[in-house]
Amino acid sequence: MRQHVLHVPEEFHGRTLLEFLNEALQDYLKGTLERLIRDGCVSVEGKRQRSDWRLLKGLEVRVEVPDGFNAPIQPRALPLEILQEDEDLVVINKQPGFSTTPGYGQTEPSLLEGVWFHLHKDSIKPRIVNRLDKDTSGVLLFAKNDRAHSLLCSQFEHRDIEKLYLALVVGEMEEDSGEIDLSIAAHPRRPARMLINDKTGKQATTRWKVTERFKGFTLLDVRPLTGRTHQIRVHMSAIGHALAIDPVYGTKTPLFLSALKPDYRPRARREERPLLGRLPLHAMELTFRHPADGKVVTATAPLPKDLRAILRALRRYRMPVGSGGWSASTGS
Repeated sequence: MRQHVLHVPEEFHGRTLLEFLNEALQDYLKGTLERLIRDGCVSVEGKRQRSDWRLLKGLEVRVEVPDGFNAPIQPRALPLEILQEDEDLVVINKQPGFSTTPGYGQTEPSLLEGVWFHLHKDSIKPRIVNRLDKDTSGVLLFAKNDRAHSLLCSQFEHRDIEKLYLALVVGEMEEDSGEIDLSIAAHPRRPARMLINDKTGKQATTRWKVTERFKGFTLLDVRPLTGRTHQIRVHMSAIGHALAIDPVYGTKTPLFLSALKPDYRPRARREERPLLGRLPLHAMELTFRHPADGKVVTATAPLPKDLRAILRALRRYRMPVGSGGWSASTGS
């Protein structure tokens, strides 16, 4: 067990317990600190308090971190594809398979740690602005200072940021475009799953537009107007067009060339590798106002190799007769 004993300085008199810990223990994620408080691992003058409890200067705050709980995050070397960077922010093209932040009990490196390693020589700790699921690729934004972080997060909160995703879904959608307005709530018994619930859910809106139609699949441009957990995945599943691979809301079966090309036979004694084995979801564009001067910035992330491969195969073997081409943004 790791233990931290802290005393509240004058500048945090009247501030909340969570605000103080988030500043005093910067090697821990805010979510980790919230969980420690909730699990009774934090005491103020020997008594448990809630995260919104207001502090007085000079009080002793004791934090006991159980073994096996999230270790403090550390800078860790990772290959990063940096799309743009300046004194206020870093934008990267997230590759699938990496978590945005360390999860509970996770030992694999996260992108937060990778960006921190990139900035470590300048003694800068990055702040997370947006998050993507582990198997989702695309634009990921980090702030370099508190001011930039606050301004960027405020844009997300007020829905001033435009997000464009590319999604491959099951089935051939009849309409060319549409809007989904269904409230999303956490599943009462499965914490890693969300569901549609008009009574207890939060309002969520997703706009979609067909980019290409294939036999059995549709490629969409998707714009979530709200930022609910798993929003695109839940909404597309709710209208009968789940992502082509989604072990939570659809099917977990990978996409193989043999399933797309009727006469394809894998080489003898060699197991066929899937063309795509993860969520076919890519955060293509993120448009926001720069925290320094307010100018509009659009960050664009090119498609990763696996999505390019599956689209090439679909265009070759599953393109319906009379189907149009594809948008210039998706490449060939």
